[in-house]
Amino acid sequence: MNAGYRHAATGNSDSHKLTYHEAGVPRNLVAVPNDDPAQFDERAFVKAIREARIVVSSGPFVTITAAGKGIGDTISAGTHEVDVRVQAPPWMDVDRVDLVKRGEVVKSWTGGFGIAALRVVRNEKLDLKRGDWIIAIARGTRPMSHLHRPDAPPFAFTNPIWVE
Repeated sequence: MNAGYRHAATGNSDSHKLTYHEAGVPRNLVAVPNDDPAQFDERAFVKAIREARIVVSSGPFVTITAAGKGIGDTISAGTHEVDVRVQAPPWMDVDRVDLVKRGEVVKSWTGGFGIAALRVVRNEKLDLKRGDWIIAIARGTRPMSHLHRPDAPPFAFTNPIWVE
């Protein structure tokens, strides 16, 4: 991505056995204009994937916005307010959230997020230059014991917001 290539990151469970491979984890959460299953629009879905409007997650739901734009969007260079939000059910551990710019963690928030559905809301001003990209990563250290693979910790990341 630092070379200017734009790829859409996706998750894949690679499940081959029912006994110890967790099917459907991680999941790809694709942002489409209408998320009502009865109104599924295949073209909108494919377009959203091509535009990298995807969060990859084994549980937590993390989002990032900058300059009023979201995952997969492009913003202009400059100093922008970046908002990171993480949602998770009360039983899921989330104890670290990272803000990443061009592959380097520029801000980390740890602990004290509680158990409410909306765990984290953080804002950070970032100086962003042409060619930069930003993502958010959420993770927990306490494994999700209800899965077939009980040692799997919660983990999620966004696709980038691009800077031109």
